[in-house]
Amino acid sequence: MSNSVRTRIILSAGLCAAAVSLTGCRTTPSGFKMDNRFRQDIVQVATFVDKLNPWLNFDNPPRDVPGGLKLAVYFTSSNGPLGVFGDGTVLIDMYRMDGGPANRKELVHLKQWRFSTEEAYQYGFRERQRTGWGYQFRLEWGENDVLGEEVVFIVSFERYDGRVVRGKRNFFKVPVTVRN
Repeated sequence: MSNSVRTRIILSAGLCAAAVSLTGCRTTPSGFKMDNRFRQDIVQVATFVDKLNPWLNFDNPPRDVPGGLKLAVYFTSSNGPLGVFGDGTVLIDMYRMDGGPANRKELVHLKQWRFSTEEAYQYGFRERQRTGWGYQFRLEWGENDVLGEEVVFIVSFERYDGRVVRGKRNFFKVPVTVRN
């Protein structure tokens, strides 16, 4: 390789690195591009549910039996109160409330969804909301029989420094049927 070709390659690489550092863009090992909407310093998790129609049915053709839930999630970084996309792992745990001794309710873990930065972004809002950037997860609970049961969803964010930030518990009574 000639010196002029080697020099051009080095200059091109340097310009690319400078452009990435100036724009705040970085990529994951698979090449997924992240910009300044993605943060690793998540400090708070907030979840919201459509109170009128949170239930989903994944059957084809659709039935009037819920098989999942829509859950809006916002992560807040240490930089401010608006939602950002998280650069880490999103964990969503589903529990059923079972009667325990002396009528004390116990949480029984049923399912966990794990989303990497790239996987979670598929559920990310395509336009910024008043509250910032967030996600609309569509969670299918599969074979878990929870019709008519009380369930709890807890959303957590696992940061790269090992810290796990948990949101509040979200309690629901799953209906036996829903109207579409």
